[in-house]
Amino acid sequence: MKREDRYFIHVKAYWRVIDFIETYCRYQDGFTLDGESLAGKKVKVHTWMKWQIRTIYGRYDRQTHRRAVREAYIEVPKKNGKSMYVSALSLYHLLADGHYTESGEFIKEEAPSVYCAAASRDQAKIIHDLSKWMIEQDESLISKARPMQYDIKLRGKAGMFKVLSSDAGG
Repeated sequence: MKREDRYFIHVKAYWRVIDFIETYCRYQDGFTLDGESLAGKKVKVHTWMKWQIRTIYGRYDRQTHRRAVREAYIEVPKKNGKSMYVSALSLYHLLADGHYTESGEFIKEEAPSVYCAAASRDQAKIIHDLSKWMIEQDESLISKARPMQYDIKLRGKAGMFKVLSSDAGG
């Protein structure tokens, strides 16, 4: 099989991520668009985010029928919603991630582990606290996840979101 034939774009897979974000995630205070506050409103996935999501979550391997991209480095300039974006993706990984089988069935991740690592606990907690806030804004998310001071645990099954930092030894 030629390299270019090995991969395909799985449209359902990447739209699942976009739909999750636009359905369950909300803007916190401080987000504005054209001078209007977006606080409390549902997140709108911007075009540049959709492109990244398509590239990362939509590229599937024909042989394994799994996502081809296992790691991604995303660099975004200041004041473009990085924290909101990473929080939303973290919640997707914790609450809704999985993969599609060759027959089209979606298999959900059984025990997801999401880590937010930074040089300081304060930096890592920015993402945790925003993720925690997003969970608290939606009844269906709060029924699935239990936010705590430095982590978020799933209710009724294995899985967690944990803050790691080098200044506190993890």
